Amino acid sequence: MNPVTNMKKVLSERNLVVVLFVAALTIFSFAQEDAKKAEKVYQGNAIEPLLLAAPKQTANNIAPTAKTVSTTPLVK
Repeated sequence: MNPVTNMKKVLSERNLVVVLFVAALTIFSFAQEDAKKAEKVYQGNAIEPLLLAAPKQTANNIAPTAKTVSTTPLVK
């Protein structure tokens, strides 16, 4: 094998590694920024996200039920 060809292969592999490393750093940088934004949104509201997942309750602490359908005709 030609030494020049072998050197080009090493350089191209190194370039690929550098590009992938920079891409990984960029992605993790954006992820960290998003995590900081999400933390600011929920800061001080630690209980609120849990309440959003809880079922909605009425004043009597009874979960609302489905409306019943009337069987009487609407025509007078």
